[in-house]
Amino acid sequence: MKIFVIFTCLLVVVQSQSDEILSCKHRCLHVYDTNLPCQCNDVCADYGNCCDDFFTERCNEASFSSCENRCKVNYDYKQDCQCNDQCPDYGNCCADFEDVGCPYIQSGVTTPAPPMSPDSCAGRCGDKYNISAVCQCDRYCIGFNDCCQDAKEMCPRLYPTNPPLMTTTAKATTTTKSAYDSCLNRCGDGLDNRFNCQCNTACKNYGDCCPDYDNLCLGSTTTSPLDSCRDRCGDGLDNNYNCQCNSACVNFGDCCADYEELCQPINFDEFVTQLWAADVNRIPQQYYSTDYQAYKEDYGNYDDLAPNKLFTSFNESYIYNQGTFNTFIELCDNYEPFETIPENDTAADQQEVEEFLDDIFSTQVMTITTQQLITSGIVGSELELRNQVREMWFTHYNRKADFDSSGFEHVFCGEFKTSTSVNGFHNWVIFYQREKTGNLNYHGWTGQAEPGQLGVQFEWDGAMKSRSSIMLGVSPEFEFAVFTSCWLVNPNTITTITVTDESETYILDVQTYVQDGKYVGSCYFAV
Repeated sequence: MKIFVIFTCLLVVVQSQSDEILSCKHRCLHVYDTNLPCQCNDVCADYGNCCDDFFTERCNEASFSSCENRCKVNYDYKQDCQCNDQCPDYGNCCADFEDVGCPYIQSGVTTPAPPMSPDSCAGRCGDKYNISAVCQCDRYCIGFNDCCQDAKEMCPRLYPTNPPLMTTTAKATTTTKSAYDSCLNRCGDGLDNRFNCQCNTACKNYGDCCPDYDNLCLGSTTTSPLDSCRDRCGDGLDNNYNCQCNSACVNFGDCCADYEELCQPINFDEFVTQLWAADVNRIPQQYYSTDYQAYKEDYGNYDDLAPNKLFTSFNESYIYNQGTFNTFIELCDNYEPFETIPENDTAADQQEVEEFLDDIFSTQVMTITTQQLITSGIVGSELELRNQVREMWFTHYNRKADFDSSGFEHVFCGEFKTSTSVNGFHNWVIFYQREKTGNLNYHGWTGQAEPGQLGVQFEWDGAMKSRSSIMLGVSPEFEFAVFTSCWLVNPNTITTITVTDESETYILDVQTYVQDGKYVGSCYFAV
């Protein structure tokens, strides 16, 4: 028996540790750690290796001067104040170290920080059964005699005076139907071992469904919140639910039944296939050529493995005068590339943006996009879409300082995060322009996929981009249409799209990030 108990405890510890290293909870802005499968630092969005809950834990809003959401970060010598468990000894804790509950969180207690208590229902009324809690605050705790002492005081509306009947006689001899042998009011609830049977979709696999599961749960027209994507579209992995509601669920086969209805108002395979066919401004390969050279398997290694430039030819007279490229290439020189330095729009800059929008909205690609977004109920008119595109892509916001960045600058032009680090930069034409002037040195490729998707490492004016991605040949309107639609429908996640071109099929993985709730933080083809 002792061996079994020890083994069980080990399993719980391993699972807890596994969950912790896959989460950003209390680890926002944690220094990069090669031992972890996902990251929570301020550059993980650029590398596509953030943990699934990076945004739900609000790590994109975290500050190095605060311990908010950062109570489990390691010591970081580059920062003036710390949030680890040794900072009180060294006297270098951030000012809000105690206020946000770091000592409490670091103690290992799994319930939330003060004012919540491990033996109180404060802030926990109606929570699901928590196996690690000292006491419970759910609607069944009275029947099981495991309510917290302040349950009636803190949660008077959730705890009835007369709890459901709890039989004490043996199952084999009792004739009274216990509430704990029924799915009444429990359809879709997660695993709760206090009950004699379960009422979620997994019970069919484990053979522990209550006798009335089929009648009450399968015959019910009301879907449990645990089995639905309502108000959950795009959320990261959450094992408290029986199914998931992000684009990854398609690959893992664990989408909720209403995922497509609620979360996928657009069939992206059909939609982007239409855009691909309509992209008449896409540049044929006869007008440019490339030399990929060396493969950078370890993109953490900054050695230059490509002695030559990426572009070996580029027909400027054709490309720059094809469709929307002419107005597109006028935009990047309007921006101050260094983050921390505010942008300063002139009337001429704003006019160039309007001319570019005029250009792309006159194309068949954007006409199809506008109609699709109207049909899907995402926008009401072309004017509404144009206004939203202008706001989400061209509004200046704060990345490191007041108004020092925008979605367009980050994605298409690139920025200097520091004097040694590049942020964003995902456009093939701008890549060519900077390589031509000698300001950009291509180091090799980090990944590739058809059609023309290329992962690249490069140095731009002395600053490194260890891994970025570009898509060769595509028009500005194609990238705008795909990025905008994915950002609107699947924010902060990857949308996997299958594009069909006659007998060929291509897979596009489009990663999107939201900044400040309404602007493009980043968008790119993940290669």
